Amino acid sequence: MTKDSIETLKALGDTSYQQARELSELNLRTWSEMAEQQMDLFGLMLNTGMRQTELMTQAQQGPSRLLDEQMKLSRELGEALVERNRNLLARSSEIGNSYRELIETGAQRTAATLKPDTSGAAA
Repeated sequence: MTKDSIETLKALGDTSYQQARELSELNLRTWSEMAEQQMDLFGLMLNTGMRQTELMTQAQQGPSRLLDEQMKLSRELGEALVERNRNLLARSSEIGNSYRELIETGAQRTAATLKPDTSGAAA
């Protein structure tokens, strides 16, 4: 094996390691954000359930008022879910772009590593 071949293999190894590290960091950030959003959604549902229970304890004020309050609660929950879904779609698009950029950058690095030296220096 020539010295150039060994250097190329070393550079490919370094590039591959760097790409794997960047991919794992992106995966970690993505899963962390997803877990945070799930906890936020769980909190929203828990609060809605608690408010629903509170409404039921006030049911003696009459079914009309209870129904009005339940409709208000349902509307608030629906609006919060729509907003969270919009944010999730926007973030998903950003994350997809990050993955695409990572792949494109990795391909460019690999191509640059494999590109022969045309500077005129003889090996």
